[in-house]
Amino acid sequence: MATSAATPEDTPDDAADPAVDPAVDPVAAAISAVINPLIENEKTIAAGYAERTRLLAELDRLGHEPRIIAGLGGDPVESGRNDPDTGAHGPAWDDEELSRRCMAAEAGGALRLTATTAGIMIFNAARFTRQLPA
Repeated sequence: MATSAATPEDTPDDAADPAVDPAVDPVAAAISAVINPLIENEKTIAAGYAERTRLLAELDRLGHEPRIIAGLGGDPVESGRNDPDTGAHGPAWDDEELSRRCMAAEAGGALRLTATTAGIMIFNAARFTRQLPA
């Protein structure tokens, strides 16, 4: 692979030197023609992942809002609240657990993943945005 002779002390005038100018070196120009768009593509993908993380953290935040919890927990069929059959087979989900699972199922459907995988992603996104907000 072609390497540049440029050093940190080089000035813009050094770019006119044919040994440094990639426009004069056809090998460097050919490689740069692919590498530069690849770098831009990687930046776009990273921005997409960052936005997905932000949105998953927002789902976690919504899942803790009392109005969302109340809306999801209000259906006795969904929550199993006051259902003798559900009570006979084990404890019903509490409202926060129901909310967490609903958010994971929604995200899983949107991302074409299992609810379990989406739930893990939501947990990690919330943790990342709290601990590493930048």
